[in-house]
Amino acid sequence: MQKGLKLKMMTCKELSGVLAMVGAHPAITPEAIEKPTSDVSMSAFQHLAEFAYDMDRQQLKTLLPKVHQLPAEIYSDALDVLTVFRLSRRLAQINHVDDFGLKDIWDPQPKRFRTILSGVVNFCRYKEMQAVVTNGMRENLQAQDGVRMALVQTSNQLEVELAAAQQQHSAELQEMWVAENGAQELRATLDRLHRQKQTAEQVLEETESKLSTAQERQKQMQDETATIKEQLASFMDQIAESPQGLEDEIHGLQQNVQTQRITIAEKADTKRTCMQRDNVLGRLMVCLETYGEDLNKVYQAAAIATAARDRSAAARKDLGDMRNSLESVREEAVELTQAVAQTTHEIQRAKEDHQTRLQQLEQRRQQALVQHEDLRARRSEEQRQLHALQAQRLELEAELANIRRCHMAEMTDLRAKHQAVLERSDFYDQQLDNMLAQHDEEVQRARAPSGIHRSPGKSPRVSTTTPRRSSVLGQHPPSEPCAFYIG
Repeated sequence: MQKGLKLKMMTCKELSGVLAMVGAHPAITPEAIEKPTSDVSMSAFQHLAEFAYDMDRQQLKTLLPKVHQLPAEIYSDALDVLTVFRLSRRLAQINHVDDFGLKDIWDPQPKRFRTILSGVVNFCRYKEMQAVVTNGMRENLQAQDGVRMALVQTSNQLEVELAAAQQQHSAELQEMWVAENGAQELRATLDRLHRQKQTAEQVLEETESKLSTAQERQKQMQDETATIKEQLASFMDQIAESPQGLEDEIHGLQQNVQTQRITIAEKADTKRTCMQRDNVLGRLMVCLETYGEDLNKVYQAAAIATAARDRSAAARKDLGDMRNSLESVREEAVELTQAVAQTTHEIQRAKEDHQTRLQQLEQRRQQALVQHEDLRARRSEEQRQLHALQAQRLELEAELANIRRCHMAEMTDLRAKHQAVLERSDFYDQQLDNMLAQHDEEVQRARAPSGIHRSPGKSPRVSTTTPRRSSVLGQHPPSEPCAFYIG
């Protein structure tokens, strides 16, 4: 302990009352504080540490580093002692007792024990006064911390949902890009097919017009052939007798026939060309049907792309809403951070006020210590008188113990005598009952010759009232040994 340390020494009775208030069990008496033992010091420091730290023994153990390699059942008692020692040493250091050691627990000295307990009790009283100021701030801080944790949890959940939405949007965006590229390719293919269809339609119209023209020409030629045949038949009927004229006509007709044959060959070539064009147009129609199916697929892909675009727009809208919610949550988190900072500032200001009050209390304590030094000189004489009274009390206690032993011996003898009297009384009662029974029989035998008629079921009894005196010891049970106290 430091030299010149000034603490307000509390009496043993006051310390016993404080320990009883904090719930020390078994109760610690002033005599136990005046002559402390290791169990008394351990119990006192343990209960004061639990009260100062607002924790029980199990919670106090958690403040010490855990020994994972050693079995807990072997070192449990040692951990209990170390827990109480470390916390008590911290409380002693707060009261400027820097040399607190394990010896103060297992071998306490009366004066030092009272000094350390007085300092710890003074700190506990100061802690109780400050708890009134800090409890409200602590509750507000816990409430705001709870709100902050709830908002942080909500923010984390929104961030997870936002990440999932962004991932889904990225996947849908990739699909939308693929669909748009496919749609563009299909649009290009569709435009090319439209151009080919227009070209094929133009070729088909030209071919149909040429075919209709060729069919008209063929019909005209058939009409002309029929006309020529009719003319030839009429000419055959009009054959003249002159062979030269006939030969000329035959030669002209042969030339006409050759000319018609050439025309028919040209018509056949034209017809063959038209058939080839019809085959080409048939193949074009098949291609057009294939292109129509491709167009249907293109329309379906365009519908899928439109649906993907709609989903992407909805996802963008949801993303915007989530971002707005996240911004609002962040604003609330900033507000809560500001509130926590303000609360911290208020706590710091309260600590400064506390330091100011502590300084004032220290000044008052110094003044009280000066007065205490004055009173200590006066108390020295009283303490000497107190020691003399304590010596006289010890002598009286020894005398009282001798009296108690004598009383117990006398009570043992009295119990033995009382038991003997009770046995003799019981024996006397039994002999008296036997004598009464014999007397009743003799009376009955004496009256029997005199001719006394008795009704059946009833027999006269001689009631002899004999006064029985029971001793006072027989009326009351033996009393327990009494305890005599000399005031």
